[in-house]
Amino acid sequence: MKSEERHHLKENDLQNLLVKTKPFLEKNLSMIVAVGLAIVIAAVVWLWMHRPPSSETASAASGMLTAYTQQDYGSIASDSRYKDTQIGYWASVKEADALLANGVILMFSDRAGAVSDLKQALENYNLILEKSSDKELRELSLYGKGCTLEALCDGDTTEAVETFEIFVNEFGETSVYTPDAVRRAQRLKKPNVQAMYKWMAENAGKPIAEQRPLDGMLNNPLEGLLSPGGSVPGATVPGATVPDASAPTGPQMTPQSPAKAETATPEEPASEDSTPAEPVTEDPAAEKPVTEEPATEEPKPAESTPEESASEEAKPAEATETAAETSAEEVPAEPAQPE
Repeated sequence: MKSEERHHLKENDLQNLLVKTKPFLEKNLSMIVAVGLAIVIAAVVWLWMHRPPSSETASAASGMLTAYTQQDYGSIASDSRYKDTQIGYWASVKEADALLANGVILMFSDRAGAVSDLKQALENYNLILEKSSDKELRELSLYGKGCTLEALCDGDTTEAVETFEIFVNEFGETSVYTPDAVRRAQRLKKPNVQAMYKWMAENAGKPIAEQRPLDGMLNNPLEGLLSPGGSVPGATVPGATVPDASAPTGPQMTPQSPAKAETATPEEPASEDSTPAEPVTEDPAAEKPVTEEPATEEPKPAESTPEESASEEAKPAEATETAAETSAEEVPAEPAQPE
């Protein structure tokens, strides 16, 4: 087949395809254009969402990650560069949460400062609820608003109860805060809870004196222990007796009376014609002093009277005297020698 014939056949095929597709294009042209535009728009959106963050946004995100105190979040929220932005809203929520926690703590010591922090937190929550449509931000702000209104109520808990009920109706079971919101709403309807918040509002700005649970109820048992003069402190326990300070505190020592003087029987004078008798030699055994064995210690020795002590000491002396007289009688006197 010649080349001219082949070229003619190709032109016929292309011409036939155009002839066939022309009615389809004329019929579905609008749909084809719409699909093309949709593809272009989707590509632009994807590129915009995945664009690299700007330096300001990166700086703000880094600041949110390193922020720790209420002042750190407040500086980001008040920055004009992040006004009406997600970063600014998140910073406002975090600042409000910190103010709420600090206000609850100060409620028991500095009520004026607590009320100021709670009002600032309430303003932040209301601002986010008005301007932001983010579901997570609204969830946190609405729940925080209810808690703040509960802490600020002066006995009328209607507004706080309504806020918690709105939260339950809007988020339902999808929020982890729903059970707590239901419990708080039910508790705030009780009269005793309303009376408690009323009392707290009436005492706003009045510091409460710190007092321990047992202050003024018990006396110090060591009070006066080191008082001058060594006096015994007064008893603090009911029914206790106070010993006499003038009475001796050590063991009582009973003075012993001296033993009775030994009365020796005078010897009969010897006769004139007799020689003087030799001196009586006493048996060494008789002269051996009587030694008393030391008494064993007993838990409670009985105290002896002065008369019993004297009689006990006199008995060894009398025994010695009797032994001496007996030995003297047994030794006979030598006969007298004539002059």
